[in-house]
This record gives sequence, structure tokens and C-alpha cells, in this order.
Amino acid sequence: MLGQMEDGTKVKRFERTKDQDFIILSNEIFRWAVEEAVALLRWDNMISTVYMVEIMPIRRPTLMLYNRTYKDKISGNKKVTAHECVRSGAVLTMDLLTLNNLPKSAVEKNLKPPTKEEMCKIFEVIGKFFSISPWGSYTGKYGRFSLISFEEKPI
Repeated sequence: MLGQMEDGTKVKRFERTKDQDFIILSNEIFRWAVEEAVALLRWDNMISTVYMVEIMPIRRPTLMLYNRTYKDKISGNKKVTAHECVRSGAVLTMDLLTLNNLPKSAVEKNLKPPTKEEMCKIFEVIGKFFSISPWGSYTGKYGRFSLISFEEKPI
């Protein structure tokens, strides 16, 4: 997984909370990945993606620097960009904020929140096909993951 924020040092870093021990993953990319996974599973007429609100900040794992090499779309030249990265094989715990009740718009469309089993399948599809990375869904290299476990916990 690669950081995406410019910080003035020419290294793209993960966004941090006020507590520097926590990083923030892109909820915009997360929302897109959830919607794509639900569509791929053909559950978009039965499951509300509105139920899944956001990924909460995660405890910062050990980060490394990674030089991403790519071909510039305009010039065609090879370029290198440095990123903070979570190394392959790292185990991350991600907390997901969900709604207790679906909004009226979802209920009117006869949609339901996903079951625990459906949530697991959604995350398995995201990890395998889409990723939670601005570069993973295009290249297949970054932000892919395997779901190890999934548990529900009340706040």
C-alpha cells in the first residue's frame, strides 16, 4: 500500500491524524472499491453500500520508502516517485464505521445492510480485484490484500 499525499519533500506520504501513530486511508477510494465490489458480485440491487460509512484511522505499521516506477502518460518517459509504503505481508487492523439503521432512501429501494458473510466477501473482492489504493486498481501492483478475519464490535 502506498502513501499518496505530497508533503513538500518529494515523498508521497500517508495522511496522519493529530496522533502521528495513526494513518488515514482514502475513504473516497474505499467508497469506490466497495461500490465496484458490490456491482461485481451483482448485489447492487439488494445491498446498500451507504451502510458502510468510512474506514477509521489505523495504527501506523512500520513504513518503508518505495520508489514507484511508471511511464508518464504525456511524455512517455519513465518516471520514479518515492512513496511511504506498507510492506507486503504486513498485517493491518482496519475498523469500519457502519450505520445502525439504513437511511430512508435505501429502505425505499428495498435494500438491506450486508450480512457478516457478505461483508467478508465484499472485502475479499476488494483485496483481490480493486485494492484500497489510487494505483492498485490500474496496475494490479499496489494496495492488494487478503482478508484474515472479520469481527463485529459495538462502539
